[in-house]
Amino acid sequence: MRGPIARLSHRAHARHAEQSVARRGAAIAELTLFPQAWKHRRVDSMRLESGDRGRWRISIDCTVPNDVRLTWSRGRDAQLVVPITLFRKGPLKDFNITGPDGAPLPVLGMRDSAALALEMLRFTLSVDGRRTRNWQRL
Repeated sequence: MRGPIARLSHRAHARHAEQSVARRGAAIAELTLFPQAWKHRRVDSMRLESGDRGRWRISIDCTVPNDVRLTWSRGRDAQLVVPITLFRKGPLKDFNITGPDGAPLPVLGMRDSAALALEMLRFTLSVDGRRTRNWQRL
């Protein structure tokens, strides 16, 4: 009896994990496609430095939704992820992000960002919450 029970438990766990990924993909898609719902103001400024160098600063006033679907955990700590949506090809250089108190906030690496982008893409390719035929290929 242990074998079938263990398999059922594994399947149930896999199904739950897949549903969590789909829900997070939906939440990230909502925040990305409708930023006006949570981003209130954006201010861009440029500070000239020595020679031909400068520093571009973007300030975003926002209210981060307290949405459990945005939970992201790697290791022991769970955090909320928020799509800042600076769409650029290649790595960002000298990119810093701070909270309202000025304390630095963590930034996802390229691998984690790509995984979340894929979750969002999978959600946007679904129709009425059902997978398209190509869902598993992504």
